Amino acid sequence: VSTQSTWEAVVSTQSTWEAVVSTQSTWEAVVSTQSTWEAVVSTQSTWALDLIRQFLVFAPLNRIHPFDALAEPFFDELRQEATTLKDNQSLPPLFNLTPEEVAHARDRGILERIVPPWAMNQINYKGPPMANLDPSDPSH
Repeated sequence: VSTQSTWEAVVSTQSTWEAVVSTQSTWEAVVSTQSTWEAVVSTQSTWALDLIRQFLVFAPLNRIHPFDALAEPFFDELRQEATTLKDNQSLPPLFNLTPEEVAHARDRGILERIVPPWAMNQINYKGPPMANLDPSDPSH
């Protein structure tokens, strides 16, 4: 009897499962809709949308490299000397790169794009060595 009541409970959930399965076509419609990022992300910044597109590339080696992302126009405002926080407080140190980060940015040819001329004196940070985190580097 208890087995029968269990099966009756399962059978009574059939309509629930049918409802779940019927939502598959709705989900497929959502997934197959080719929405633009402008419709999905609530920003008017074309720079932000461009950066998001570059990060969301399926193949990891085809994605934008993090150091290259730092050189994108999206971050230009942070490189302006007059930029402050909303409460007019100074920004925290943004350009206190480690020697390894400086070398990596130089190797990629983007150090001068990441660190503005007025902030070059901030890159003398003496921190611990940083492990190479570049997934395209065969040395690790």
